Amino acid sequence: MKDNSVDFLTPHYNRDLPLLLPRFDEMRDIVVQMIPYDRDFPLTFLDLGAGSGSLTAAILEQYPNSKAICVAPSEQALTCARECLAPFPERVNYHTEDLNDYEALESIHDPLHLAISILVLHQLPHPRKRSLFAEIFVKLALGGALIVADEILSPSDHLQRFYYKRWDLHVQEQLKAGRLSAETESRWGEFVRENLGESSFPAQPGSHHRAGMGIQMKWLVELGYREVDCYWKYHHWSIFGGFRTA
Repeated sequence: MKDNSVDFLTPHYNRDLPLLLPRFDEMRDIVVQMIPYDRDFPLTFLDLGAGSGSLTAAILEQYPNSKAICVAPSEQALTCARECLAPFPERVNYHTEDLNDYEALESIHDPLHLAISILVLHQLPHPRKRSLFAEIFVKLALGGALIVADEILSPSDHLQRFYYKRWDLHVQEQLKAGRLSAETESRWGEFVRENLGESSFPAQPGSHHRAGMGIQMKWLVELGYREVDCYWKYHHWSIFGGFRTA
């Protein structure tokens, strides 16, 4: 849990994710519901980070004429996504690019109707998040959308700790029922020691750069996105985004 860039390379973690995060399936479903195109539209979309591939798979299933571009930092990071997306061999292109790199999207020339990200962008420093939003905006077709599902920074350390305690209660129930792998249990133990120890709320690990939802939505408006809104929120997870309109 200390470093999500490592967690998302782990097959056990990806398999455990729907159990580890309360309402993960709902989060994924809301992202799909917010896509502003009819189901028969020939959608080209960008998945920033790829992760387990489950969100991309859900879109490919519901949009039969769509194709996906998955970006992740290495072939190892794409392992789980490739496994999940194996039923769609002709409809997915894979790119190994580190999103921290300001040139990460230069190799993508397809006009995009949609860009999505789930539980990835909190790993990027704030200036890079904002610049990535700008790069995506330029690549979006008119009517296209950016939809981000991610961890956000709470307004106070107290509230962040409160949310983490509620999250721990959920995870302890999963562990007690034997639903999570030993690997995930070990990683969760690290997370609890670092974030819910006896001391005051600690500085966040360097691998995390969570930003508040409000400031990220402000960036989107400044960059030209329209109809910017929060589409869903549960504790310290949210879905927000905006559209490129005429």
